[in-house]
Amino acid sequence: MKTVPIFVSILVVLVASGASARTWHILPDGSGDAPTIKAGIDSAAAGDTVVAACGTYFESGLEMKSDLVLVSETGSADCATIDAEWHDRALACQDCNGTAEIIGFTITHGRPPGGQTRRGGGMLLTASSATVKGCTFVDNAAEYGAGALCSGGSSVFTGCAFLNGQGEVGAGVFCEYSNPAINGCVFAGNISVSVGTVYCRESSPSIVNCTFYGNMANFGSGVGCGAFSSPQIENTIISYSTFGEAFSCGTESYPRLTCCDVFGNVDGDWAGCVSSQNGADGNISADPRFCDAADGDFTLESCSPCLPGNHPDGYDCGGIIGVLGSGCECATATEPTTWGAIKALHK
Repeated sequence: MKTVPIFVSILVVLVASGASARTWHILPDGSGDAPTIKAGIDSAAAGDTVVAACGTYFESGLEMKSDLVLVSETGSADCATIDAEWHDRALACQDCNGTAEIIGFTITHGRPPGGQTRRGGGMLLTASSATVKGCTFVDNAAEYGAGALCSGGSSVFTGCAFLNGQGEVGAGVFCEYSNPAINGCVFAGNISVSVGTVYCRESSPSIVNCTFYGNMANFGSGVGCGAFSSPQIENTIISYSTFGEAFSCGTESYPRLTCCDVFGNVDGDWAGCVSSQNGADGNISADPRFCDAADGDFTLESCSPCLPGNHPDGYDCGGIIGVLGSGCECATATEPTTWGAIKALHK
């Protein structure tokens, strides 16, 4: 007979908890519900949303929480910028669960302090399964994972851009002991001194509908696989790397590619550990025919082999290869992209 009132009491607590969820409005001039994004996150409780108005926030060392949404006012990266000013990484997620979301920010000038092994310049996700959506990581630096580093967990990156990152390994994204999903993302102008714009160690990330352009690494300028890694790469373009072959593989590493276009990488396309996959499972090596990649436009000419119906082997890839669809008519003669224009991405 006592179970009913106990159940009712629990239900009342749960309903009250859900009803108390709050939205914290943050303004660049400090006059919002909390003076800074950091203060808003620190003050927020589970289920709350922290909304940053458009503008630039000169903050670093932010610590994200589980069950929290951090979003810019418009949800677009060109609205709100978190500028770490090279003081520290911009943001970290420690043990953040799958309901933690970071949406619509430009994250820039993140760099961990030099007194520690420098990991995760823009963002560090440790044992986390957070969702990062519509964010641009630009001009960040770290020894490992200049844009973002995932250590454990299964975080999700959707519709993000990783631009002009600089580091030793994984200037875009570094994965260790983790299986992140990287969907619809752009990687351009990143420089890895050693290996991998995306690097995975004992990890099996999925990389779907992504575009790699004009990156640089001594080994694996597109994807570098350390030991015991099996990334699944689908409907992705890896193109025009300015140094380094497209892939590199370590011990017991087996990248599996489907419907990918690997083309124009200065030191090799379908070479080494992926050489047998060219021409199989819809994989090709053909000019993707970007509308204006040198100026950051990764839409495709209408005759691009990466668009549905244009596959040179007639293969049905179930959609486009790369991030974006058609954005311009096919030129009568393709003007080749110059190496100088590509290298300008690194400035």
